[in-house]
Amino acid sequence: MPETTDDKEAETAEGEMIRTMKRLSSMPVMMIFPAFLLLLPEMPVKAAPVPETEDYKVLQEIIALEFSDEKPREAGEIVSGVRTRINSSEKVMAVTFNVCGREGDFPDEAFLDFLEKEGIPATFFVSGFRIEKNPELVTRIASNPFFEIANLGLEEKSCTVNGDKVPEGKVPAKSVEEVFSEIEKNARQIEFLTGSLPRFFRSASFYYDDVAVGIARALGYEVVGSTGASDGAGPKEVCDFMLKGIPGSIASFPIARTNPQVSTMLGQTLRQLKSKGFRFVKLGDYPLE
Repeated sequence: MPETTDDKEAETAEGEMIRTMKRLSSMPVMMIFPAFLLLLPEMPVKAAPVPETEDYKVLQEIIALEFSDEKPREAGEIVSGVRTRINSSEKVMAVTFNVCGREGDFPDEAFLDFLEKEGIPATFFVSGFRIEKNPELVTRIASNPFFEIANLGLEEKSCTVNGDKVPEGKVPAKSVEEVFSEIEKNARQIEFLTGSLPRFFRSASFYYDDVAVGIARALGYEVVGSTGASDGAGPKEVCDFMLKGIPGSIASFPIARTNPQVSTMLGQTLRQLKSKGFRFVKLGDYPLE
């Protein structure tokens, strides 16, 4: 059954309540004693160890009770509950990047400066692997109001509760507990580094079942795919799709390593779309559908 406006409003309100409760129960010490921290010498940024605190365990138990008997009815890149476009007829697009892989170096300072110079807001979905390797990247992106941080999962697993039909080469989650950990632990790492829980979640493989999507939404996160080109599409395919000029599109670039040619190609694409009257926004700037 299609979601109604009332369903979406209730879901949004419930998600906001859950995020607020989690913020209050796990508020970083740095937010409580800011004046004291100003007196401390500058320390390297480190990723959170993600301890399983009491509130984490309680939340895990609630999710297990609610979803352990659920059987998936859908599986794939787009299932019920995955948002794939901006809910607007205006000439707007969202540019998103998947920051993943243990060995990647994207985005570097030059690329972030490029986006700022071009006037392009962007959403960066960051995985736990990349946070572990380079937590400073998360704080650098989050400190810039031009950008927003989103959740790409702790270990870049496909989000399924049984691992069925996951494409070859993709590592699946195989239980409700694994899906919960994949989503919530990485969200808390991001919160530790930025002071805020992310609003959006995406599976690094773009693969879900409907139960896993339900878990993410019950935790207060919106699950976001893309419009058109998705997993397996390279930067050129994504740019070609963007040039079709579909209002409300969400573009997803899976880039692990910095490549000047990608910046050049993306810059040309963005300038062409701007000349046609398109604006670029962060995912959080508009409702999604």
